Amino acid sequence: MSFERFSTSDVYIFEHVGGFIECCGCWFVDWDTEQFPQFKTPRKALEHLYRHTSAGHDIGNADVRIIKEYPDLDIEIQPYERSPEEEERIMAKLRAAFEQHPPQQFRDRSNGE
Repeated sequence: MSFERFSTSDVYIFEHVGGFIECCGCWFVDWDTEQFPQFKTPRKALEHLYRHTSAGHDIGNADVRIIKEYPDLDIEIQPYERSPEEEERIMAKLRAAFEQHPPQQFRDRSNGE
């Protein structure tokens, strides 16, 4: 889930399925040599956002959204994991949708036909 995007602010910050909040495209890192900042707690993400504010960057409503999403700002964000039952339900749905691959009526016309 994105708390704020570049289209409405100077930051793109979101909760990653890996269990952290990431400031993607962060202005404070060298994109070629450094990883974008990742925060295990909402409080750490807010501290980082306020650093952006101090630098004159527009953080939009990212801080408000984080505070609303996490009543406990010190909770450690957990990775998203599916249960085996959920995984099987999703795979069954995919198998049913793509029983025949490629579909019988499919013709690859990328060669200019």
